[in-house]
Amino acid sequence: MMRIQSRRQYKVVSGVVAFALVFVLSGCDKTVAPTLDNPYDSESASYVAFPELTTLVVTQVSTTQAESGGSFGNDYGSEVSAKGVCWAEQGAASGLPAVGGNCTDEGGGFDAFVSMMTGLAPGVSYVVRSYATNTDGTVYGGEQEFVTVAVYGLSVAVDGGGSVTPESGEYEDGTEVELTATSEFGWVFARWEGDVAGGVSTENPLTLAMDGDKSVTAVFEQIPVYTLTTSVEGSGTVSPSFGEYEEGTQVELTATSHFGWVFARWTGDVAGGVSTDNPLVVTMDGDKNITSIFGIKGKDNTTMVVEITNPTTGRTWMDRNLGASRPAMSSTDSEAYGDLYQWGRAADGHEKRNSGTRSTLSSIDWPGHGDFILAPSFPYDWLSPQNDNLWQGLDGINNPCPVGYRLPTAAEWATERLSWSSNDRDGAFGSLLRLPVAGARYNHDGSFVYVDTRGRYWSSSFNGAGSGSRSLRFDSAGANSNGDDRGDGYSLRCLKD
Repeated sequence: MMRIQSRRQYKVVSGVVAFALVFVLSGCDKTVAPTLDNPYDSESASYVAFPELTTLVVTQVSTTQAESGGSFGNDYGSEVSAKGVCWAEQGAASGLPAVGGNCTDEGGGFDAFVSMMTGLAPGVSYVVRSYATNTDGTVYGGEQEFVTVAVYGLSVAVDGGGSVTPESGEYEDGTEVELTATSEFGWVFARWEGDVAGGVSTENPLTLAMDGDKSVTAVFEQIPVYTLTTSVEGSGTVSPSFGEYEEGTQVELTATSHFGWVFARWTGDVAGGVSTDNPLVVTMDGDKNITSIFGIKGKDNTTMVVEITNPTTGRTWMDRNLGASRPAMSSTDSEAYGDLYQWGRAADGHEKRNSGTRSTLSSIDWPGHGDFILAPSFPYDWLSPQNDNLWQGLDGINNPCPVGYRLPTAAEWATERLSWSSNDRDGAFGSLLRLPVAGARYNHDGSFVYVDTRGRYWSSSFNGAGSGSRSLRFDSAGANSNGDDRGDGYSLRCLKD
């Protein structure tokens, strides 16, 4: 618009000038040449054939593309028929970029324009300049320099059993690549070697800044592999039952009992040779062979069974009280005291010295809880009505002894007592059974009595229907068989049948 207006003004002016000249000439009869100084007029001495053109700063630079363009400072010269940018590598033998080389074409007109240069090479320095072509030729804007983003190669290698992600590849300059090493079974990642800080790194994952070509090796080292084998005694399952594991792996074994059975203990390659933990955590520092032992519900399935035989009576007994961790080392060895059972009850938890108490009597042989039942009133029994058929023989109701064992009768206790060197607590400990003075638990309030002074051991015998049951008693003054309240808690020693 500006250009057209200027040219119209020029025509008006030249018309006025012509009129004046004619007037002067007609009046003076003298010829004067006109002054032509408009840059749009091709006949003017001041004529400018090309518009003013500026090359835009290069932006959007990537590995293979960059953006530039041009803007016009005026609209001199004839109408622009083609415009765009031309580019070439810096120092190219062909010199500055020009039409006929690598150029874009954004059409004609004097509007500012942008052009995307494509097909560039990564990491190369370029020169670009804008151009505009009209009937008089081509004009160029100033030069702009830029460098495309470089691309570097990452070479990844593996030494040993494992893999690395991502694998080898190409990355733009400045890209941060996170390498993750994953070991195969029986191998462990040790370190990175190559183009890493310090030449060696144990970081995993490892972050690499791509500022040049990189070569990295993941080193894996072989580790021992051990076998875990399990077996079952009784009725139940173990999970997992078998497997191969790398050294140091922690394996959690879970024992699950079948109906009517309970988990008792683990034996074999466990800490201390025996464990009641369930689940059990095993650290694989060697081959392991572990047995899960299940016991019948209601029996003591945790006390270790070690047999001893009295040569005088010919009877075979367990070498320790039920619930004891070892045979007695002395008459007052607390680790050999074991549990205290109410007569006729199964191993349901009430026998533990830290069990709670409750005052409600049970109406069934299996109370369904593990509390010590208080029985402060006649007939001083935890069970109402009483049942004389409990603990009778190997398959007796609520027999808490391990499989193959039962409670001795009063007569069998009496026979055993005859083999003692003395009929008192010293004779009891000095015997093959090494009976400690484990005390008792009182049925009235659940308190503990006679601990470290007297021994009280139940038999399976009872005084008569609706009465108490027989026990073996001993202290420093003597030993005898006595009828006691079934609600009291006494020690048990089991006899093999």
